[in-house]
Amino acid sequence: SEAERIGGNIVLTTTASNLITDKILHIALYNKNGEMVKYMQIPTSSSEKTAYVVFDDNVSAEYAKVFIWDSIGQMNPGSSAETVKIQ
Repeated sequence: SEAERIGGNIVLTTTASNLITDKILHIALYNKNGEMVKYMQIPTSSSEKTAYVVFDDNVSAEYAKVFIWDSIGQMNPGSSAETVKIQ
């Protein structure tokens, strides 16, 4: 995954090793003090390996943590949060 500031937004791109159909992306944004400043759940419905998430850059986020869960709220076996620095 990667995240970058574009204009007044942050664009997060997440690519999974398998299809992310019927999965839910859980994204937590953290500031430079390590405090969570925003949390989002984004359902994915297309049969793609890549998801693009755009959100307002109004929380001074420094990095994001991304989880991919299945539609019943269980984490995929062996999955863990990926930490993404916002460029």
